[in-house]
Amino acid sequence: MRFYPGCTGLKTGTTSKAGHCLSASATRDNMQLVSVIMGADNSDNRFGGARKLLDHGFANYENSSITADAEELGQVKVTGGTKPGVNIAPPAPLPVLVPKGQADKITRTVSLPESIEAPVKKGQLIGSVTIELEGTVLGEIAFCAADDVPEMTFLAALSRLLGALFSL
Repeated sequence: MRFYPGCTGLKTGTTSKAGHCLSASATRDNMQLVSVIMGADNSDNRFGGARKLLDHGFANYENSSITADAEELGQVKVTGGTKPGVNIAPPAPLPVLVPKGQADKITRTVSLPESIEAPVKKGQLIGSVTIELEGTVLGEIAFCAADDVPEMTFLAALSRLLGALFSL
């Protein structure tokens, strides 16, 4: 295995109950795979099995990085707050492993409320986008508030009103 192209690590072990076992990892084209072989009857079979698993993974799967554009969604309306809306923080991309040639079949379903009630805290979960491939959920990307939106209090409303009067 140490001569396997892209091999990054491995751990072998043998016991009478578990047989010949191996965990091996390899990286190619920005994709890291791990193979685990348990209960092989000899050392050659455990190494050969690990190579076959890794070869199959690299030949048939690819990484895809799914993003959700928060700017495209705009703001979420905030009711009872000192601001009319809150921006969505740019979410981190979601890495997914898909069969080669299937990345263009990935669908995104956005779940975002029309409005949320104040107070809103920065980092608060607002909604999500579900990532699917032909009906199988691959993951979910969370949408969080980019800023705090305090609740509108009597004093905040009075301060805003006085500020508007004095700006005339």
